[in-house]
Amino acid sequence: MTDVSFLNQIGESKSQFTTNAKFASVMKTVLYAFGNKIVEDLQNNLIKSNASGALSESIHFTITEGEQQFKFQLSLLDYYKWVDKGRRAGKQPPQAEILKWLGYKRINPSDIYAKPVLKGGHKPKALSEISKMKSLAFLIARHIGKHGTKPTNFYSAVVNETTLEQLRMALAKALKRDILIQIAKSQEN
Repeated sequence: MTDVSFLNQIGESKSQFTTNAKFASVMKTVLYAFGNKIVEDLQNNLIKSNASGALSESIHFTITEGEQQFKFQLSLLDYYKWVDKGRRAGKQPPQAEILKWLGYKRINPSDIYAKPVLKGGHKPKALSEISKMKSLAFLIARHIGKHGTKPTNFYSAVVNETTLEQLRMALAKALKRDILIQIAKSQEN
């Protein structure tokens, strides 16, 4: 679980903000701190199950500032769902994706395939490396189709109701601080 309780301390000191700071600067600071922490925790959770690094590298967030609102958007590759929750048995995944994964893992199918012995001492046809890779991809896809994959919970352990509730509380405090800063600024003028 991600602990974002540190967000509550943001904006407590008036010295953090200049008199020309934009309205909602504390809220924006809270959102950026939250986003950075979430991205860091998600990437750390993926260390053991990120073959190509593409999923980890794809994790980022954007904050869009409207006139009276902020929009926080977390983005990552679509297949994060299967990495997070696993894949139940049933349908086979696309073999093309398994082939890519084999390439990322630098798996050499020649190391996996045993030298078959045919009846009568005949030698089997030599398979090309491409054929071996395709065969291995088929076998892996068939295994996933039959048995599924285990969940990693890399996402659901970080982005959950507890974390979102901590963010809501921190944003409520940040809004209060922003209002107090604006009141203090208006009294200075």
